[in-house]
Amino acid sequence: MTLVDRATRQIKVINRLDFLTSDDYTFDYVLEDNGQVMAHGPVTVPTIAPREAAVIKLTADLPELTADHLYTLHLRTKQTTATPWADQGAVVSQTSLTLQRPVVRLHHARQQTITVQEDAVTLTLTAGANQYRFDKVQGSLTLTHAGQPVIQDGLRMNFWRAPIDNDMEILDDYYHKYFMNLWHESALDTTLTAEEHGDYRVTVEKLVGTTNSGWYYAITQTYTIHEDGSFDFAVDGMASGKRDCAPAMLPRIGVALALPQPYQRVTYRGLGPTENYVDSHQAAYLGVFETTVDDLFVDYVKPQENGNHMDTDRVTLQDGQHQIDVQMTTPLNFSVANYADATLEAAKHTVDLRPDDTVSLYLDFKQNGLGTNSCGQNQLQKYRCKFDDFHFGFNFNVRDRG
Repeated sequence: MTLVDRATRQIKVINRLDFLTSDDYTFDYVLEDNGQVMAHGPVTVPTIAPREAAVIKLTADLPELTADHLYTLHLRTKQTTATPWADQGAVVSQTSLTLQRPVVRLHHARQQTITVQEDAVTLTLTAGANQYRFDKVQGSLTLTHAGQPVIQDGLRMNFWRAPIDNDMEILDDYYHKYFMNLWHESALDTTLTAEEHGDYRVTVEKLVGTTNSGWYYAITQTYTIHEDGSFDFAVDGMASGKRDCAPAMLPRIGVALALPQPYQRVTYRGLGPTENYVDSHQAAYLGVFETTVDDLFVDYVKPQENGNHMDTDRVTLQDGQHQIDVQMTTPLNFSVANYADATLEAAKHTVDLRPDDTVSLYLDFKQNGLGTNSCGQNQLQKYRCKFDDFHFGFNFNVRDRG
C-alpha cells in the first residue's frame, strides 16, 4: 500500500501475488501517537486480481495532530485463515506512513548557578547534582550525578565497529594496512568560555588517527554546560593529512559512551523495532519503542556489529531511580549493548560472550553499509561511510526520576 494523496486519504493497493486475489486477506489500519495506539479499524479493499492495483479511500477519522507528537499510520494485510506458514490474523505485509514528525526543540531552565574550579590539569564545573570533570591532559570527561558515576572517560571518538561477516574480504587491510582497530586520541587544548545566561562552553581540540598512518581527523569537541545540569555536545571533524592514503570505507563515525550497568530500560524515537542500516532498513519504520538493552541485542552465531537504529532523535535510558535523556536536533544512528565492540570482536561464538561491567552507548553520525561481501558485492558507493569532514551533536541530561 502506498499513499497517493494525504488530503483525500487516497491509498494505492497493489496485489503482487501471482494467483490469489485481495479477497484472500483482510486489511486494517493502526494509528499511533508517540508509539501508543490511539485508533484502529478495518480497511475496505475491493477485489484486486493478481498483479493488479486499485486506489481506495481510507475512511478512518484522523484526529487533530498535536504539534510536538509523532504520528504514524500503519496499513496492514493479514491472514484470513491459518496456513502452514502463518496463523490466522498474522500480518503478512505492512506499510507505515509518518503523518507528522515533531521538530526537536531544547529548552533549558534557569536554575542553580554553575560553579567552576580549575587548575593546571583539571577543569571542574558543577551544575546542580551534576559535576563535570575535564582532564585537560587527556581531553576526557567524567560526569557524576549526586556523586555517582554516569560518564567515565568520555566522550571518545569512535571510528571502529566489531567486524561483520561481510567485512571478511577487507579485514586484512583494516588490521594490517590501515590499523583501523587501533585509534589514538591526542589532546591539544582545553579552553573554558563563559556564555550568556550563565552557561559555560568547554572546547576540546584533539587529533585522532590510527597507528602509523599519515591520515587523521582534526577534532573540535564543544560542550555547552547549562544551569539545568544538561550539556549540549557538538563535534566537528576535519579529514586531514594524507587523505589519499585513507581507506575507501570507515566502519563508522561517532562517539562511544560507557554508562553504569544498571541503565537497562531503553526508550527511543527512531527507526525500529528491528535493527537497521543504511542499506538494510525496509522492514523498519519510524516510531517510539520501549525495550531493554538485552532485547536490542541481535544474537548472531558469530558475534559482530548489531542492533543499530537509524534516524533517531531521542534516546532514554533508565535504571529505576535515574534517567538519562539524549536528544538530537538532527537525527543520528544509535545502538546500546551490554557488550562493547572489543568484547564482541574477541568472542568467537555468542556462548563466549560475558556482559561487560558497563553499558556501551554508541551515537553515530554515520555507519558504513552492510553490503553482501561474504557472498556477493561490497557496499555500494552511496552507502559507504567515507573519510570526509563531519559535524553532529546532541543534548545529554541525567536526572532523578520524578
